[in-house]
Parts: sequence; structure tokens; C-alpha cells
Amino acid sequence: MSVETGDIVSIREVQVSGRTTVIGVGGGAVVGGAAASGGSGVGGAVAQAAGVVGGAILGEAVEEAATRKTAQEITIKMSNGSTMAVVQETAKDGGFRVGEHVQVLEGGAGTTVRRLY
Repeated sequence: MSVETGDIVSIREVQVSGRTTVIGVGGGAVVGGAAASGGSGVGGAVAQAAGVVGGAILGEAVEEAATRKTAQEITIKMSNGSTMAVVQETAKDGGFRVGEHVQVLEGGAGTTVRRLY
């Protein structure tokens, strides 16, 4: 793991896309198929198939929206003179501020910005 320090020079609010899994797609498909069932013959089968596809698309969109997160794009002037930008979820305390002196940890799990106290 690499550890460096620097000063925050700019911050921009961003949205980190949510996740989509088989749970959202599958759950939506089941609900859509059930909602469109009840017809008979070819027309009923077509309606149910359309309900399954529509439900899957809607289920995926709902899951992505529900798991979307507010984040900060933090631009840091490093102590060695280079500049780095890191996107990370906004902390519960409101996040970072321009001018803060921070620690940047880089490793196998990605890059994380932490306050230096």
C-alpha cells in the first residue's frame, strides 16, 4: 500500500451509479409476468411475455436508482507536486472541504482519501 499526503484544491459533487443484479431483473420479471397473466391463447402469452420483459427492465432501473450514491470527486495537490483526482462516497459528516490536508492511500482495494488530524 502506498501512502502520500496532499491538500484538497477542488471538490465536485457527483453521483456513483448504483448496482444492478439478477435480483432486480428477476424480481421485476416475476412481478411483471404475474401482473400480465390471466389472458388465454396467443394474446395472453404475448401479454405475459411483454409483462416479463417490461418488469425486468423496470426492476433493474429501480434497483440501480435505489443503490445510487452521492459522492465527491476530490482533486488533491500531492506533496510531491503531482495532482490526483479520487471519487469516493460522501461521508456522513458532509465530506471533505477545499484546503484540507489529507492522506491518500493506494493499494489493491483502490484509492481512499482520509483526513489527517
